[in-house]
Amino acid sequence: MALRWILACALFSLFSSPLYAEDFLVSISKKQEDKYKNRWTLADWFSDQHKIRLQDMWLAGHTRENIYEFFLGGSNFSGDFKNSISGSNLSNRSSVSLGAYATIAGIEVQYFDRNNTLVVGNITQFKLRILGSSMQNTSLFVGYGQKQFSSAGIDYTNNLYSIQLSLYLTKRFGVLFDYLESLPGAYAGGEYSDNQTESQLFLDFGPLRIFGSSVSGTQTFKGTVSTTTNTISGINAGAKLFF
Repeated sequence: MALRWILACALFSLFSSPLYAEDFLVSISKKQEDKYKNRWTLADWFSDQHKIRLQDMWLAGHTRENIYEFFLGGSNFSGDFKNSISGSNLSNRSSVSLGAYATIAGIEVQYFDRNNTLVVGNITQFKLRILGSSMQNTSLFVGYGQKQFSSAGIDYTNNLYSIQLSLYLTKRFGVLFDYLESLPGAYAGGEYSDNQTESQLFLDFGPLRIFGSSVSGTQTFKGTVSTTTNTISGINAGAKLFF
């Protein structure tokens, strides 16, 4: 009982002085602020892991572990080719691609032959790896280059850019998203441009990759009198060998 009276008197004397009361409240506020700043949460852990992963990917992309990389691939596309004037037709395209990289920069070349439309051409790109340690890792690439092809006796040349994101969901299985756009370029009858989007699933068996993709795109021919638009959609399947 005496202890309670002593405690009550101490608190009364403490808060009876405005100066002591203010200091006491400031002390409590500071303690709470320190606790809040130092509080660890699950959200903080995920944020820290994300930052560490980005730092690791950036450092990996700038190390000399994989100085040189090469690949050789082939694929076959089958789908619909729709012309805004003549209607829909089946489209088949075979392509061969190869690439060579030194550290984070490289060159990729693709040769293609669209069988039923007599279109033959190639795409050459200079590509830069922004994130990732290799082509067979979660990575982000940007590219710039040129597309050349011939169709019905007319030659076309366009500058282009591309963005490619690869994401491994497991150690062997992943997804790839690729966007390529050819900038408008002049030809004998007017101006031509196109774009293509590819969503791919792939499976790696060591250096060998098997993949299947959903592909869609548009081609625009602007003539002096009219504009013709072609749309392409279908499935692309093939394989790549990395070495």
